Amino acid sequence: MAKEFSAIISGAHSLAALVRRLAALDLTRAWVVTVGQRRPNRTLAQNARYWGVVLRHAAEASGHTVDELHETCKGEILGMERIECLGRVTERPRSTARLDTAEFAAYAQRAEAWLVSELDLRLPAYGY
Repeated sequence: MAKEFSAIISGAHSLAALVRRLAALDLTRAWVVTVGQRRPNRTLAQNARYWGVVLRHAAEASGHTVDELHETCKGEILGMERIECLGRVTERPRSTARLDTAEFAAYAQRAEAWLVSELDLRLPAYGY
């Protein structure tokens, strides 16, 4: 059984490699193929501001770790998702990993505003 895979097509060589992988699939089974334009992930500057300034200052002000605050912000801003595993249903905060640059900017702005209001933080100005 073939595992799921994804590919980034950036030229003729990567397109040919993808075609070879698709041609090798077991065609006695049904497959789902989705193609979309690649969206850029968050920038290094966005990530540095969020983790190095916002979460760090919030951790110092609250006594929580940056990881605890990150998980709390994800749940507060992005909401929770239900997952089923080993016959149990649980919830976890939605992930920021697949947010593109614009989506992460919106998330980070909301997280920063929420933490500033919750903790009465004073942070240096920044344009996401």
